[in-house]
Amino acid sequence: MVEKNKIAYEYEIAMKKGFIGILILLVLNKSPSYGYKISKEINNRTLGLWNPPLQKFWTFMDIPPYMIS
Repeated sequence: MVEKNKIAYEYEIAMKKGFIGILILLVLNKSPSYGYKISKEINNRTLGLWNPPLQKFWTFMDIPPYMIS
């Protein structure tokens, strides 16, 4: 469990440095997607250690969420 916490902490630090953008692009490179599906794919790719909130995607894409339908 300690190792899992350490990995989760390292992911958190990486996310603050912009790693979220890379993960989103990796998911979108595979196929077109939408916020919830991207979030689930990132959760899978991080072995369940990180489930990014959808608000992080809007910040990365620089699109206000109310403009997405």
